[in-house]
Amino acid sequence: MNLDTINNSKDYFYQRKFEKVLSFFDFEKNELSHSKNQKVSILLYRHYFSNALGLITKLIKKIFLYFFQRIYFFFLLFTIQSLKKSDDRLIVSLTSQPSRIKNCWITILSILNQDFQNYKIILVLSSLEVSPQNLPWTIGILQKKGLEILWIKENLKSYKKLIPTRIKFPLSRIVTFDDDVVYEKWRLKILYEESIKTPTAIIGYRGKKLKRSQNKVIYNYLSWDEEATTKTFSKDIFFDWVWRYFISSK
Repeated sequence: MNLDTINNSKDYFYQRKFEKVLSFFDFEKNELSHSKNQKVSILLYRHYFSNALGLITKLIKKIFLYFFQRIYFFFLLFTIQSLKKSDDRLIVSLTSQPSRIKNCWITILSILNQDFQNYKIILVLSSLEVSPQNLPWTIGILQKKGLEILWIKENLKSYKKLIPTRIKFPLSRIVTFDDDVVYEKWRLKILYEESIKTPTAIIGYRGKKLKRSQNKVIYNYLSWDEEATTKTFSKDIFFDWVWRYFISSK
């Protein structure tokens, strides 16, 4: 064997070694890339599983809360004390419509359960929308508890809660409520106390400040992003329907 053959053999040997080293690093690189992909897949799986579990938990809570509230209100419906006979100085007025008449008893029950005495609850209904024969049985029970129904022939929509009641009780203080909200027990008391302090004012619990242009033109309601405060001018206040307002008799 001559020297060239030996040298070529050595070159071939080191070349093979070098290729093995390179192939090893390529293997490690592929393994690392595969490992990263596995970790990303696991993280994504955990993320989606966590979100799904969170949604299921929220759904279960809502279902449980719904049935718990229903059981509570049905219990309250049969056990709550009737309104004591009162004069017409304070009237709580609300209305309803066919799509909500079956569930408005819950709102009426929360109004009946106020930390206050000496008031009437008037439910204004239009004979064009609701038939007296088709009233829910829960309304019948509430009538025995003190609820009064004022029937009108016209359909004044949301104004039914105020105009007919004002016509029938012109000297009364009137507070209006919506038929799809459960109200706190202190709501009526706070409104009444504030109305005594300012007997000629319209009292509201929460409202928006009207947004006007430089030319005093009122912008669309959806653009009113500022809450009204005690420092807001009366002419710039618009009371939110849900939070109710108190109308003085004067």
